[in-house]
Amino acid sequence: MNGVDILYVVDFNLSFAQLTPQRFIDQYIVGLASRVVVAGYDYTFGKFGLADMNLMKNYSHGRFDTVIVSKLEEGRSKVSSTRIRKLIERGDLFKATQLLGHSYFSEGELINGEKLLLFNNLQQLPSQGSYECIIKVQSKEYQVIVNVNNIMSATNGKDSFIDVLPFENNLPELVRVKLLWQEKVESNVKYFAKTSNVDLI
Repeated sequence: MNGVDILYVVDFNLSFAQLTPQRFIDQYIVGLASRVVVAGYDYTFGKFGLADMNLMKNYSHGRFDTVIVSKLEEGRSKVSSTRIRKLIERGDLFKATQLLGHSYFSEGELINGEKLLLFNNLQQLPSQGSYECIIKVQSKEYQVIVNVNNIMSATNGKDSFIDVLPFENNLPELVRVKLLWQEKVESNVKYFAKTSNVDLI
């Protein structure tokens, strides 16, 4: 299975911001025993961001390799995580999907076919409104409408739910699902007339 085995998150505080490029390389890149560093063409590091990927090879002193990811454009604008996050924030899931190359998705447990308990309550969700989505459950797909205008916290204050409008299904009361976001629809949808499920081959 592909994925990240270990993720390190560093606080960008004053001390970190003052690191020289060489100190950053020695303390973090070499200190974490990195063998290959992959970053975008516009990535900078060190105090004031004065060093870039072209200079990183010099700072490495042969201790690791570097790979520079070239610029990717769409519509004369750079494809970046910032651009995609802004599209999701304003509810333009159709465009976000185009830039991602796949559907933006959330995972969780569907409760009684009406509420989705998100596994990752820190995941960015679209702006308030109603969205056409696809719920994937093993070999089946269900077209559904979800309302983001009523994200609720559970009693423990940590879990988040998304409302799912009623749809025809014979799913268990509690089932793990993947929610594929498609596009925003008319606001304040109260029901979903088009209900269907498709067997995946």
